[in-house]
Amino acid sequence: MLPRGRSTVDFDAGFPYYFGGRITVGAGRIPNLAGFDATVAVRTMFARTELGLGARMTVVDNNPFSAAAFTNIWWGSKLLDDSKRNGVTWDVGGAISLSALSHVTITGKAFAELWSDRFCPALDSTMPNGFEGSDPIKVCVDAQNNRLSATEMSVIRKTFGRDAVPTDLFNRQNGARFLISMSGEIAFDQYWNFYFILEGAPFQQDERALFTSLFSAPMPDNDPRVYGRIGLTYKF
Repeated sequence: MLPRGRSTVDFDAGFPYYFGGRITVGAGRIPNLAGFDATVAVRTMFARTELGLGARMTVVDNNPFSAAAFTNIWWGSKLLDDSKRNGVTWDVGGAISLSALSHVTITGKAFAELWSDRFCPALDSTMPNGFEGSDPIKVCVDAQNNRLSATEMSVIRKTFGRDAVPTDLFNRQNGARFLISMSGEIAFDQYWNFYFILEGAPFQQDERALFTSLFSAPMPDNDPRVYGRIGLTYKF
């Protein structure tokens, strides 16, 4: 928990979001109850750039142990084309932290992630290309013309559901997963910390279509369901 008026700035790189930045501000404390932090963030995977707002409520702060509840909501789209791709993601869960030697903090999180993604523009027979948008991605054109390959349909059924059909691509995809993460933060200066985050979806949960190359070109062919980031924090 940050004291009221204190702030941190984070910069990180990793996967599936290749670059990100975040500003966190201490929002105050209810005496003998909870403390609050507020966050504004941005992250990009190139196929989508997202803006996020977050809040954290610290319910236990008894050094070296602390516990908090948190939530983050993200919205983003593809910035430089008219593919109509966009989506919203909502994370909500809890975190516990343990500090050691005044320089190292280990944090574990468990949270639910809910999303609603759109990958293809709506069909519009009045437009020359048959789409509402002027720049649909290849899989949308293939679905419109009934030219999806067996490999493409395999990915669609892994991410949209085993009963998915080509026309499902023109609807929003809604989903949810449970994720866990472990992070470490090391203070190496009065103002600077180094951190790493490793998170994933346990128990062989479904892949997320957003994290596959069929829908987001910079991604791998399959969603590995294990993600990581490294970064720096500046405190002021």
